[in-house]
Amino acid sequence: MRALKRIRGPAHQLIGGAGVALDRLPLPPHVKDGRRLDSALRVSLAMDRALRLPPLGGGPIHEARRRARLQMALLDGPPGRVGSVVDATVSGAGGPIPIRRYSPTGKAPEGGWPVLIWYHGGGFVFGDLWTHDAACRRLCAEAGVAVV
Repeated sequence: MRALKRIRGPAHQLIGGAGVALDRLPLPPHVKDGRRLDSALRVSLAMDRALRLPPLGGGPIHEARRRARLQMALLDGPPGRVGSVVDATVSGAGGPIPIRRYSPTGKAPEGGWPVLIWYHGGGFVFGDLWTHDAACRRLCAEAGVAVV
């Protein structure tokens, strides 16, 4: 299956070195009521059914998080190149909150890079630094902004 691409990095490690990206699948479009379902999402949902996985809310939270990381790694594909990535924490009401700062390649403009603050979805339960790593890298690289 040439459409499947190998990935490396955190997502690759997450799924035991067998990671693939489902970003360009040769599937016919699925359209219902005038709305088109993304091919990669279609495959992800089919995998869930084939593996008889319970609904995301149907098991322990650590399993839901692991599954969310796997699904995002499959859907997002390989992480983009950025100039630097720095992990840190900020204070939160419930304790430290891990954050990650992505900076574009090259020399920062006078006054520094513009900054985009990314709040992941997942009900703010399933998502973490790894589920949205590829998306944040892509935003950083393609928009030329720092992403936190």
